Amino acid sequence: TPEIDGVVSSYFEWMGAGSFEVVPAAGATMHQVSVREPGLRAIEFGFDLEHLYVRIDGTQPMHELLAGFDVTLKFLHPAGVTLAIGADAHTVQLAVVDGDYKDRPLPLDCSGLRAVAGRVLEFQIPFRCLGVATHEPVAFFVGVNRGGNEVERHPRHRPIELEVPDTDFISKNWTA
Repeated sequence: TPEIDGVVSSYFEWMGAGSFEVVPAAGATMHQVSVREPGLRAIEFGFDLEHLYVRIDGTQPMHELLAGFDVTLKFLHPAGVTLAIGADAHTVQLAVVDGDYKDRPLPLDCSGLRAVAGRVLEFQIPFRCLGVATHEPVAFFVGVNRGGNEVERHPRHRPIELEVPDTDFISKNWTA
C-alpha cells in the first residue's frame, strides 16, 4: 500500500507493482514540433483488498506536465468510467460517461479517492468507487489530453488488466 503523496517515498514503496514502460512512437524524435508535447515514462499499478493504486512517471515532474494537460484513466472494465486529474493538479473527478447524456461526464462523490501530483502522479481508487467486486475484471488505459483531445494513450494497443483480489490473494500468490 503506497503512500499517495506525489513522490517516491521509498525504493520499496512500489516494489512488486505491475509496470509498463512507455516507449516513444517510431519517428517521434524526428518529428518534434515547437509545441511542448507531454511525455510519460512509466506506469505502475497495484492493489490491496480495497483499492487500486496507479503511479505515473513523466519525462518532467508530473505537476509541471499538468500545467497544460489533463491525465485520465479510462476504464474499459467497468465500462464508461473515467478518472481525471486536471491542470490545477488539485481537483480529481470521477466521471461516468453514459450514452444517454451524450458522453458528458457525470461527477460522482466517492470518499477515499485520492490523487496527488508531484514528481510523480499517484492515484488511490477504491474498488467500490468503480462499482466492481471481488474477482471482477478491471481494465484501463492512461491518457494525456490537451483541450479535450487525447495526445497520448498508454499502453497503445491493449489495456492494463487485473482482477479485484479476494482475501486469499496474498496466500495464493506469496512466495518466500
